[in-house]
Amino acid sequence: MYKRIVGWLSVAATAALMLACGGGGSGGSMLSPGGGGGSGGGGSDGGTAPTYKLTLSAVNVADETPFDNINGALIYGKPVRVNVLLTDASGKPVPGQVVNFALDNTSLADLTNSGAVLTDSNGTGNLTISANAPSSQGALTLTATATVNGANPGTATAAMSFRINATAITSPAGTPAFLQYVSTTPTRLFVAGGAQGNNNAAEQAITTFKVLDKDSNAVPGAQVWFDVTKRNDGGGLLPILTNGSSSAVLVAADSNGVASVTVKSGDRPLSINVIAWLPANPTVQFWSNDQIVISSSRPDQRKLLMNWASGSSCLKVDRTWPCDFVITVGDENGQPVADGTVVNLVSDTGVIVADILAGQPAGSCLTVNAQCTGHYFGNSAFPLGEHRLIAYAVGVNAPPGKPVTKDGSWIDNLLTGIYWNVIVNVPDSNNYIRNCLPDVGNFVDADGNLIPSPQNKCRMP
Repeated sequence: MYKRIVGWLSVAATAALMLACGGGGSGGSMLSPGGGGGSGGGGSDGGTAPTYKLTLSAVNVADETPFDNINGALIYGKPVRVNVLLTDASGKPVPGQVVNFALDNTSLADLTNSGAVLTDSNGTGNLTISANAPSSQGALTLTATATVNGANPGTATAAMSFRINATAITSPAGTPAFLQYVSTTPTRLFVAGGAQGNNNAAEQAITTFKVLDKDSNAVPGAQVWFDVTKRNDGGGLLPILTNGSSSAVLVAADSNGVASVTVKSGDRPLSINVIAWLPANPTVQFWSNDQIVISSSRPDQRKLLMNWASGSSCLKVDRTWPCDFVITVGDENGQPVADGTVVNLVSDTGVIVADILAGQPAGSCLTVNAQCTGHYFGNSAFPLGEHRLIAYAVGVNAPPGKPVTKDGSWIDNLLTGIYWNVIVNVPDSNNYIRNCLPDVGNFVDADGNLIPSPQNKCRMP
């Protein structure tokens, strides 16, 4: 400790001497245990004083304890979250500004968020840095830069240095040394019982890791522990793993060194990652890169959204086919529905071709990250303003006592339920949410002029 204090005093004295001599440059930073601070320039004072400041700190992702970047090391399988705070000269947080991060040696580590974050209302943001291989050895510097726009523009920089894998792997060849994440499929699930009536929806996911030795060769038959990062708060059915356990499970890798675990949803919505570790080194945990999002319930009538894609010709006078569209589906709480939710598509004014996914039924689309997309080929015999697409799916809060129809006339047509336009009749239609997408709005002609469209035939609540 005495040597460390003397060292810090020496660094501080050197920095003070450089400043007194006019040296050291602008926008630099002096690192201290657990974080880094930086300075900036610009602003209304002509750049004579730092207008903005970036402050960096770091915590271990696994247990949220502070990370000591001076005496510690970034170990493969132990990611570190770097937090950034952007403030002005008075110390007030600066929200809504992009902070770009860069590594001076990208062969040693990786960053999440493509190396950029947006400061929130508190002027903060974060990303994760991870050693990219167990064999990586060395040191690097992470530099953060913010460019503030607006009435008082300016810049700020800060930096933090890391040692990478300071402890080399010494296990013999052919024995487990580390785990490599492979995949999680699917990544969005229904709560237990929520997928009923949705044949392509899921209530369980499979996460896979591969066991490798120090030379990155597969280790067949190795044992791997699996668990999830979060259990449900406030009671309820917990997510469970392969053998029905609500705690960690031990799985043997196959002949290719691959070990998998099945995660089954509970009855509460939450987001989780799967973590894995080797029995010989339980403190080094490897996280799944993909997060499993468990949605609370079935699709909701109020959250079935249909929109023409940006630039779609169905919003223009000079129309060409196809017109691209996007469907977004949420549950009662506005959360994304599970991957694989089936949305049926029909039209009485043209042909709908959905983007195809594996296992997709004809005339339907399957959601991925709450959305599915497709293409509409309209019958040109119908004039502008009379084209429409109908989407319907198993869900809740559907219009009671109203059939699902091909032309969206389930609201005001008293004869609906008798004629050709019925797809799902009452009472079964009470379990189907639906929406109608018309080609309405202001059309844009070739010269950029807005032309009001005729009223569409969709009759929605």
